Amino acid sequence: GEAEGGTSLNDFDDEARRAALKIQTASRGRMDRARAKKIKLHNHRSDPLGLPPATAWGVLADFGMAYAVSGGAADSVEVKFQGNPAKKGLGAVRLVVPKGGGAAEEHTLIANNADKVTLSIAIAGTQEHLEAIPVRDVSQTWKIRDEEGGGCCVQVTVKYIEKEGKEASEVAAYLEGAKATLDAVIAAAAAANEPPKEPEAEAPPPAAAPEEPPAAEEAPAPEEAPAEAAEAPAEAEAPAEAA
Repeated sequence: GEAEGGTSLNDFDDEARRAALKIQTASRGRMDRARAKKIKLHNHRSDPLGLPPATAWGVLADFGMAYAVSGGAADSVEVKFQGNPAKKGLGAVRLVVPKGGGAAEEHTLIANNADKVTLSIAIAGTQEHLEAIPVRDVSQTWKIRDEEGGGCCVQVTVKYIEKEGKEASEVAAYLEGAKATLDAVIAAAAAANEPPKEPEAEAPPPAAAPEEPPAAEEAPAPEEAPAEAAEAPAEAEAPAEAA
């Protein structure tokens, strides 16, 4: 039906929905502003590296994090999902077991820009890991920065909100994990920049000693002549003539 003045009841419904939407939007805005005040940023930045940015990016862009395992920052890394190739692998997921064991971290790739040599991951799991750490809503943004005079540096920015009731020392210890990963990136990039080592030539085998000629066989000693036969008895004297 219609209300007085020819106004439809649907008009009242529309007005109510619009008013509710305004209230909801305003409430969400207040929540977002309150959340934004709690967000903290923590940076780790390497010293200048005497190597091309492309070399460091080649290491960092490896979502399988081979550098973390070889560099001692993680016990293992398993890529669970490769992400969308058409979108630079966004949505890829990996499980990272920290050095020394513990609950696995689940990383989701949320930004990947090779032109700007930057990528971001969200620490989205596992549930056991999220419950154990002293922070929430964690993400990491990695950036390769050019240095004046050549070379580059690597920077990681950790974005997080502290959980209520957590000690500052707990938070600081957690943030050091990103520093360990940064050190592993630097070590792998330095190794990748080294020229390949030429294989060492094998030493030739030692020359064989000249063979000595076989010793001449000694001529056998001449056999001694057998002792001369005993002299024959003297011939019998002729018998004396008869007288």
